[in-house]
Amino acid sequence: MKIHFLEESISTLTGGCVYDGELYSKLTGHFGSDVKLFDYAYFGNEYAFLKRDFLQYGMNFRKHAEELLDCDYLILNTTMYQKFLLFPWRLKKKSGCRIIGITHHLDYMGYFDWTRGIRKNLLISLMKHCDRLISPNRYTIDCLKPFGLDKRAMLLEAYLDNTVHDCAQKKEKQICFVGTVEPRKGVDYGVRAFAEFAAAHPDYTFLVAGSFMTGYSDADFCGKLLKLCGELGVEDRVRFMGRIDDDEKAKLYEQSRIFLFPSLMEGYGWVMVEAMSYGMPVVAFDNSAMPYTVNDTNGILVPDRDVHAMAEALRRLADDTALYEKLSAGAKETVRALPDREAIDAQYDQFIELLEKHK
Repeated sequence: MKIHFLEESISTLTGGCVYDGELYSKLTGHFGSDVKLFDYAYFGNEYAFLKRDFLQYGMNFRKHAEELLDCDYLILNTTMYQKFLLFPWRLKKKSGCRIIGITHHLDYMGYFDWTRGIRKNLLISLMKHCDRLISPNRYTIDCLKPFGLDKRAMLLEAYLDNTVHDCAQKKEKQICFVGTVEPRKGVDYGVRAFAEFAAAHPDYTFLVAGSFMTGYSDADFCGKLLKLCGELGVEDRVRFMGRIDDDEKAKLYEQSRIFLFPSLMEGYGWVMVEAMSYGMPVVAFDNSAMPYTVNDTNGILVPDRDVHAMAEALRRLADDTALYEKLSAGAKETVRALPDREAIDAQYDQFIELLEKHK
């Protein structure tokens, strides 16, 4: 068995990165040295003069195509779809390599400009070159149905901790968000909703935890958010904490009353489950994978991008003690009902058996 694992890097920056890292660890644990990692550092800086990331690595993938395909399985994350624009797919059949695509979400859904259609075509094209797709969530598999790709998709769930935390200390009048701070996460919508809510609840604060993502489309998103806070008069009540460690995150969850997650597109939104484990109801937009996790037993979904409805949901949770306690209890029950580690181990065992069977 020879497996090549193509990944930007093995890291813990996001939930998706953790998932990919877990999969890589499972494979190396079972197949050992038969698994080889091709991270971006492997390719060096030969094409660094090309300003766009997708052009740099597109050229690298093309140059190293035969090497990448010299295996039984090439496993890659389908968010790399732009980088396969120049890939010589004719070599795939010759090599006999099978491609497995990790698909957390359909990436193009997070874009709302003229590039959306182009991204969609490139992503679907890459997935059609994959012999099998694996996804940690049912939502993404459902999204594949219109393209006829759901039949080659397999659910391989993430190891989500189903431990429920009993918070000894009293919750502060504090709302929090955890995640990368980028346009797709809708933090600007969250700030607007909080500002509207805070006009009648001046004793509440909004804590935003997560590193700012930088790129050619959102490099100044940080500056825009800070300016927005000033314009709305909440600069002293919205705090950008930056990336925090696990202990700081646990403390944030313990102290906060409401988890505000205004993301515009998610494949899962694992931080919502983390927040629920601390008894926090979640307020989110009714889009993408949100209703697969959030419902009227554990939080409040509001119409997509409706800032006024989001502010009203915050008000209801702040003012209605009975509603808050009901949803807080429901949030914990949601976490308790998650698959345990043994059940997910069985899914990974099945996946590894499929690899061995079709060697």
